[in-house]
Amino acid sequence: SLARAALAVRRALLPPDHPDLAANLRQLSGLAVYRGDLSRADSLMRAALAVRRMGGRADDSLTVGDLLTLGSV
Repeated sequence: SLARAALAVRRALLPPDHPDLAANLRQLSGLAVYRGDLSRADSLMRAALAVRRMGGRADDSLTVGDLLTLGSV
């Protein structure tokens, strides 16, 4: 998919704690939910949270939103 291709490009060009990586992982998680692959959605959202935490954004509003999303997966 295009989102996976975008993630691959971003991983190649950006530092591992860049917020765009977390956003891309979150998008892929949403796509996995839409497709009914909740296990994949869970792992992608956890990866997005790890990126946000690595970047020192453990308590910002996007991280809180991701935590809420993870709770609904």
